Amino acid sequence: TGTDEVIDLTDPRVIVTGFDSSAENTSLTIIVTFTENGITKQTSYKVCVTDIVTKIELGTSPRTSYKYNEELDLTGATIKVTKGSGEEIVQITESMITGYDKTTLGEQIVTIEYGGQQTTFKVNVKDYVTKIAVDPAMVTGTYGDTLANIINNNNIMYIVTYAKAGDKAVVAVSESMVTGYNPNTLTAQNLTITYTDSDTLSYTNGQDFTATLIVTLQDEIS
Repeated sequence: TGTDEVIDLTDPRVIVTGFDSSAENTSLTIIVTFTENGITKQTSYKVCVTDIVTKIELGTSPRTSYKYNEELDLTGATIKVTKGSGEEIVQITESMITGYDKTTLGEQIVTIEYGGQQTTFKVNVKDYVTKIAVDPAMVTGTYGDTLANIINNNNIMYIVTYAKAGDKAVVAVSESMVTGYNPNTLTAQNLTITYTDSDTLSYTNGQDFTATLIVTLQDEIS
């Protein structure tokens, strides 16, 4: 009659073939066959079969402790991805990451997003010691002087410099920090001042830093 009629695909006169959800396919062709009064016609349409991610979990954890201004290290870090087809291990990449700020000190919650699902892990960004300096760096003393006299008479101090906080401490040098002193020489001495970082909030806690103190002893006329 030339009049269009809408027939549901579940109608017994209709046969639908070609569908397969056992594998992903961005353009799977579905064949629709309609038979009536001994006459058969066909058409087709496309479907997309997607293996949807239903859950992600942290697998191998990324490194969680960082120095101030240090980039996030994702070496070897993975997530366990659960899909309709099963589970797989996926390497974590920078494009999956949000929430990390290398310039903000303290604990941070970093988010991993993959396939529309999310999981998180914590990192801690810490300030750290970059160097120490001795002030004054060059002093004189008397031949035979004790190290204590050299330090006290010259008011020798050391300054600890942090990456973010800058010069954070000015402290008197103690004898135990100094190595290489000889009270019985007139030759200029390059002494080593060693500072051990004892700040529990510092990334370099427990590490040693050194500076040089030049001492020249003079043979006074008695």
